[in-house]
Parts: sequence; structure tokens; C-alpha cells
Amino acid sequence: SSSGQVWSSATWYIGQAGRATGNFAKVIGPGSYWNMGGKLLGIGTNGNSGNSLTIDQGGVMTNVGLLYVGGSNSVNVLSNGTLAVNSLSLQPNVQIGVDMLTPGTFAVQGGAASLGSGIVNPTHLPRTGRETITILTSAALPTGNLSVGPLPPGYTGVITTNSTTDPKQVNLLIIGPASSTVLMIK
Repeated sequence: SSSGQVWSSATWYIGQAGRATGNFAKVIGPGSYWNMGGKLLGIGTNGNSGNSLTIDQGGVMTNVGLLYVGGSNSVNVLSNGTLAVNSLSLQPNVQIGVDMLTPGTFAVQGGAASLGSGIVNPTHLPRTGRETITILTSAALPTGNLSVGPLPPGYTGVITTNSTTDPKQVNLLIIGPASSTVLMIK
């Protein structure tokens, strides 16, 4: 609920035990706060899938030592939510939910950012034109690849990185229908 606060002193898992699927944690609403105390947060470890972490509506999760997200699980940083981790390890097919209207902040503050082959799923797409949001920032240059999709018909999406500024940024550019014309970036 809004304004709930948690301080962790041990490693946490969302979906760790055998056949653990459909598990989730949500930090939602102003004043909602979870401090991981520099410990590991694992989502969908041991081959488990369908587990998720959602930070939304101003919620904050901070001081995560390592965020490990196993394949076919998800992390959603939406609507002014904040997720701050020291290191990031995404395995193949991790879904990253982003809100194009009111994006959240996903920051890798000190260690490595391994993106695996994550898939970015945007919501609240622009009705026309272009919208660019920052998916995550990282102190170190991220490794791995991100893709976009699926998108509704008429939309295209491109992932861009900025490796020359500090902190490094991974951005998402979405192009939506403009009247009856669809703009394409290749």
C-alpha cells in the first residue's frame, strides 16, 4: 500500500523455489520505499519464469547490490517510479516495462550493467509523432542488447545508446502514426 517502507538486511528472491511462477513484488505510490541494504535481489532464478518487480506511481526501490533477472521474467519501472541498483544482470528475454507518458528512473549506479537480450515493452504510446525516454542510466557502459516490442500496428521503436556522456544512457524512441502517415526510422 502507499507509504509502506521496508529495509532489508538479507538477499531477497521473487520466484526462486522449484516451479515458482507468477510471483511478484510491487512498490507503488508516494512514500512507498524499499531499501535493499546493498543485498542481491533475484527475480526468477533457477530457471523460473513469469515473475515480476513493479515500481510505479512514485514508489522507490534503492540500494540494490545486484539486480539479477532470470530469463522470461520482468521489471517494470513506470509512472515516476525509481529503481536504483549497483549492478544489473538481465538474462535473455527479460521484459522491461516503461511508461512513455510519465517514465520512471532506472539507474545502475556503480557496477556493471549487463542487458542480456532484454525486450522493452512501452505503454502509453504517443498518438502522433516521436517520443524519446531514457530506459536506464548506467555509470559504466552497458553490455548486451535490448529490443522493442511487440508494438501496435503503425508504431516503430528504436533503442539508442549514448556512450559519450556520463552517466551512460539507454534511450527508447517511439514513432507513432502522424495523421495517415507512418514515420519509419531505419
